[in-house]
Formats: sequence, structure tokens, C-alpha cells
Amino acid sequence: MEGELRQYELVDKIVKAACKSGSIDYCQFISRTKNLHLNTLRGVACAISRYCCIHPQITATIFRRTRSNIINSARKYHHYMQAKDSLTMRYFEDIFYYINHEQ
Repeated sequence: MEGELRQYELVDKIVKAACKSGSIDYCQFISRTKNLHLNTLRGVACAISRYCCIHPQITATIFRRTRSNIINSARKYHHYMQAKDSLTMRYFEDIFYYINHEQ
């Protein structure tokens, strides 16, 4: 149970960092709106949650998406990061910075 709580806390930090990085709020983050900015933020956040070994169902609950969507997005944006896509890498670096320097 403690491990599960820690995963929820970490996903919360990832979401807050993604929102701060993209200058959006949580409602915009979980909305069904699709555009390059929001999709990239969500995808990078999915990839980071995968790197942090957070269960996809926990991420899906917080992100208001399906488990399969989280898994597919993490895989897709992992490939974008390997290809060094500039927007993806900028958000990845920003989110990690905010996670590690959260006050």
C-alpha cells in the first residue's frame, strides 16, 4: 500500500511539473482537447511515469485516460525522445527540472 501511495504522489508531481512547464492548468492537461502542445506534454508525462516505474493504471487514473492510452503514449514519446525531437526534449528537460526542484 505504501508503494502505491508513493506512486500516486510521484504522478502528482509529474502532472504539476508538466502543467508548469506548459503554462497550463490541470483541467487543460486532462481535457480531451488535441493540439501539438497538449499532446506533447501528456505524452512526455506518460514517458516519464514509465521511466519512474509507475503502474500505468495509476497514471491513467490521474491523467483521466485509459491504461492502454498511457502505455501507447509512453511508447510513442519514448521513440520521439530517442530521435531527439526538439519540442519533446524541451518538455522532458523542463518536467524533470521541475520535479527535482519542486519547493
